[in-house]
Formats: sequence, C-alpha cells, structure tokens
Amino acid sequence: MFLGRTGAWWLEWLIIPSLLGVIAAALVSVMRDGGWEGITVWTGVQALATIGALIAAVVLWDETAKQRETELMLRLIEEYDGLRVSADFVHSYYRWCLNHGPVDPIRNFSENIHPDVREERATEVDDARYEVSRFFVKIRRLVTTRYLSEHIVLNSLDRRAVEMFLEKIDPLDEAKAGSNYQRADRDFFSALLKKYSHEEQALTES
Repeated sequence: MFLGRTGAWWLEWLIIPSLLGVIAAALVSVMRDGGWEGITVWTGVQALATIGALIAAVVLWDETAKQRETELMLRLIEEYDGLRVSADFVHSYYRWCLNHGPVDPIRNFSENIHPDVREERATEVDDARYEVSRFFVKIRRLVTTRYLSEHIVLNSLDRRAVEMFLEKIDPLDEAKAGSNYQRADRDFFSALLKKYSHEEQALTES
C-alpha cells in the first residue's frame, strides 16, 4: 500500500551528515590556512559553494518530501474510493435494520453471522465490513509505526469516513470478534477524530 517512511526521512539522514562533513572540511581548510585572518579568495569561494550546496540540498529535501506526501495522499484517497461499494452496502444494512422493526443492527449481525446460522445477508455484510475494516486497521498500523503521518490521514480522509468507521464498522468488528475484540482501532480513530477541527482550522488559516 505505502512504501517508505513519510517526510523523506532517508534524505534527512543522508543529506544532513554529508553537509556537516562538508562544512567541517571547509572550517579545517580555513584554520589550516592561518585562521580567519588567513582567508583567501579561494577559501571564500569554497565557503560560498558550501552555502550554495546547503541551500540546494534543503530545497531538494523539502520538494522531495512534499512530492512524497502528495503521492501518499493520492494513494490513500484512491484506496478509500475503491471501498465505496462495500461502505455503501454497510450503510444499506443499517438502513434496512432501521426500517424493519427497527432491528438492532449489531445484535442482528451477531446472531446471524454465527457459524451455525450464517444467514446470507449477514455474510454479505460481514464481507463488506471486513474490507472496510482492513483499510482502517492498515491506516492505524502505518501511523503507529511512522510509515504514515496523521497529517496525511487528516488531509486525505473526510471526517465522515472516520465517523462511519467508529459508528458502523467497528461495532460490527466487535460483534464478530466477541471476547477476542481489541479496541486499539477504536481508541486510535477516536483520538484522531478530535484532531480534525484543528487540522481544518489550520487549512482555513493557510
């Protein structure tokens, strides 16, 4: 899905030590030629070249990081768009439950997904649930392992997508997992949801 850590981190570890080495070499050269009072035209040119290399490297690093961030955002958006059918099916299931009784969607799903029952509608809901849930599980794992930043997630996924996961997908996950359910995804996206207002404000101000 996503390759490499965000923020062009490898450029940071490659460029910065190299630049420090170049600057250190220039300082050694200056001191060897008699200290600051012994600076010649040539050492001045070397210093200017070092500064130019530093500026060029910083610009390259920044542009590469921005390009990488854009690529990650596009991949995230495209993958989520590919889940529209499954997400819509889950939405339709909740509407069906509301219009028939209403029926408790979580209890109905739990009862009909049991191995001894496996009702057809519940099976279809389970397949759609799994596809959408897997996407959000990957997002959480990528962010917690720093292969993806929260900033990218906040700017790629609409707030409603996260709300849909918390309100409709995760409860089905819990119903399916039963006693094996772990709330890592719920906690992560609940915390992420609170950050949308700050991110939206920052985008408005910029």
